[in-house]
Amino acid sequence: MTGLAHRFVLLTTGLFSGLCWPLLAAPCMRLTGVVQDYATRQPLAAQFFLKTSTGRTNLGSSTETGRFQIDISCQATMLLIERKGYRPQQLPLNEITTKAGEVSIPVIIPLIAVDPEGTDRPYLQSEQTHTEQQGSGLTSPRPQQNVFVITDAFTNKALPAKACFVFTNSGQKRCFNANAAGQLIMEFDRKDIIAVEIAAPGYQTYKGNINVEELNGRRLQHVIRLTRELVLLSVQIDGGVGSCELRTPGSSKGIALVPVPAHPDVLVAMNVLSQVYTLVVLDRRGNVREQRPISLRRGLNVEKVAKPLVAASTSGASTVTEHTSIPPLTRTDSLPLIYFERSSYAIQLSAKQVLLQIAAYLIQRPELKLRIIGHTDAEGDERLNRALAENRARVVLSFLTIQGIDDHRLEIVGFGSRYPAAPSDTEANKAKNRRVQLKFMSN
Repeated sequence: MTGLAHRFVLLTTGLFSGLCWPLLAAPCMRLTGVVQDYATRQPLAAQFFLKTSTGRTNLGSSTETGRFQIDISCQATMLLIERKGYRPQQLPLNEITTKAGEVSIPVIIPLIAVDPEGTDRPYLQSEQTHTEQQGSGLTSPRPQQNVFVITDAFTNKALPAKACFVFTNSGQKRCFNANAAGQLIMEFDRKDIIAVEIAAPGYQTYKGNINVEELNGRRLQHVIRLTRELVLLSVQIDGGVGSCELRTPGSSKGIALVPVPAHPDVLVAMNVLSQVYTLVVLDRRGNVREQRPISLRRGLNVEKVAKPLVAASTSGASTVTEHTSIPPLTRTDSLPLIYFERSSYAIQLSAKQVLLQIAAYLIQRPELKLRIIGHTDAEGDERLNRALAENRARVVLSFLTIQGIDDHRLEIVGFGSRYPAAPSDTEANKAKNRRVQLKFMSN
């Protein structure tokens, strides 16, 4: 989809009356949902921008009730969400498409409030007003003790970040590494306005100030919460689902998914990381109906729960083997292909049986590695096809790691439609191209 032009229309019905939104010709994706304060869950009116290789486009604002609906072009790489008094938020736009006539992807966008300007505590530089410090530079024999604790803003997990302090009076810059608990200690022995910059891999750099006023030997603790690019999961459910949760390997306690306002058939997760989880689906009686491995990446992740795919247990283990026998591999030089539905990277039940055989073989042969190669048919934008092919390879990797295979033994690549297995002339041949190839390699 190239050469997309932006058109602006005035929506005059429903929740969006009076809002001017960009309508993108033949959009790749349609998002709908609400913007909320992460701590209070209160709805927020926020500004939306699309970031592309040529700049950024203003999309307008959500309503006072936080509701929004936006069409996103294929050229967009990032959705930016901003509101005064809150940290700016970034949502990488993964290559997920919604076709004409399909429903939108509902999400909840969480925003984190900033601390207002004050004394003897950090605040963002964006909140700085004109300040003239009385007695700036005066020293004291009783320095102020400061313990900085650096955490993930969504999970509160400690981060071993790097912190730099720039002192206004001397111009000196001092940098330190936080320990494994995300902590570092600083002593301030004079009044000053000190710039604070804290960085950690995968997170937006925190840029703040601290106005040092009281030099009386007090010990102060400051929690600096770093924000990262959003990882969102949107799960479409059917009427038989009671709830869903995400579990990490070896954990029986999960992260509960929450409903999207005005979308009772969708559950979402906002406080998650880019890693492998087990999606646990419970029925309305609280019984485990299904479990599946999913690999979340930064940006938007979409799953669909339509009907039970596997016989699941209540033990918390992610497996599909409990009521099935796994025949051994008969040939290891020509492994079965893993096929996918159109525009999907969900693993089908028949493919899971093949992958269980391969996992069992890899456990018996620790000297082997596995190359996982994703392919697509030739329909649609090739950039999106490459991403879909990589997603198909990635979910196979995730499934195998949950079966106990070390991810260092697994290699993935996505080729898109570059290497077809059949001509793209009939639907049957296109189906042959929507596949993942598996190849054993020497470790």
